[in-house]
Amino acid sequence: MSRLLALRPVPVLLTVIGLVAACGTAPGSSPSAAVAPSPPTSAVASPITDGWLRLGWGAVAPIPAVRPHGGFEHVFLASGRGAMIMIRNLEGAPTTQVSTTPDGAAWAVTESPSATIPFGYAVDGADDWLQVVARADGEPGLELVASADGLAWETRGRLPGSMRSAGESAVNGASMLVCGFGNGALELQNVCALSRDSGMTWEPTGDLDALLGSAAVEGLATMGEGFLALVAGEREAESIVLTSSDGSSWTRQPDLLASGGNEVIEFGSAVYATGLDGVVWTTRDGVEWHRVALPSTRSTWLSFVIAGDALVAVGIVVEPEGSAHMTDVLVSADGATWRADVIPALLVDRPDPQIMPVIGGLLAVGDPVMIVGRAIPADDPGPR
Repeated sequence: MSRLLALRPVPVLLTVIGLVAACGTAPGSSPSAAVAPSPPTSAVASPITDGWLRLGWGAVAPIPAVRPHGGFEHVFLASGRGAMIMIRNLEGAPTTQVSTTPDGAAWAVTESPSATIPFGYAVDGADDWLQVVARADGEPGLELVASADGLAWETRGRLPGSMRSAGESAVNGASMLVCGFGNGALELQNVCALSRDSGMTWEPTGDLDALLGSAAVEGLATMGEGFLALVAGEREAESIVLTSSDGSSWTRQPDLLASGGNEVIEFGSAVYATGLDGVVWTTRDGVEWHRVALPSTRSTWLSFVIAGDALVAVGIVVEPEGSAHMTDVLVSADGATWRADVIPALLVDRPDPQIMPVIGGLLAVGDPVMIVGRAIPADDPGPR
């Protein structure tokens, strides 16, 4: 499942785990030695022709009005139907703008009464667009809502009452895992919920909750038929690895992942994790990790997105004043051999870019431009 770029703004309604969780290991546990930066086992990035991919870019025209001026809230969602951007001016606005696209090129834009549009935390990677939101009946708790068009939303199921917020999530076919924080005495404790029927019914994951404790959940990803979680360790830039074959029973792996933890994603038959200063690690089982050989980058961190047949790593640099700029675009067809691609001119120096997957490619939004990238063979003379 491809996550959205880590810079994705989120609504005020739900608390984001990464911003409020206290770093540390689960109570009563102590980290083991970090994984040493071993020699790369992936193929060294070098100019080749067979199977080589690059991104062909095309500007979206006309650009839908997805970035209003002034204060606003927005939610970005990705599903098998494409991308959705929901926007409303400050809380209490009477209308919400819903913009949807299958491929980033053709858009449907609708203004709807805010009372009919739920606004919450996006759960990406399912066939329909999904959100975790406050219960519509006003009772305490959260529910999962689903939509095929962004306009009509239905409640699919209610999460356990012990959860008061949602943060990280992962979708693996009909299985779905959502982690947040608890109510009452559990308010500083991670609380996760698992669904095996596409979100209709949910069960608590006490095993995972105990392993997480109050540590920051840095990322959830699918891994085969199960899931993998990266959790902040006691020291900066070290991550604890948790794995599960079914989403219910979890195992803490003995070694820490050094310089990892910014983001994790499954691509092909392997899982990839990004770390500080453009480091990428990969694993097939969550136990043994190898550092991936990459072209040199200028990035503070890399963020993943799956664009059709390609895994794309977007390099980001955060400026002292807090704004972020895209510095690198790396493309791979297999996760092992990577190419440093060009940044399209329209995105150069655009602050706070938003990257999200669409059918067959990726969508980049950098106010006030919008551009679509698609993976094409290196010898294809298509547009740059």
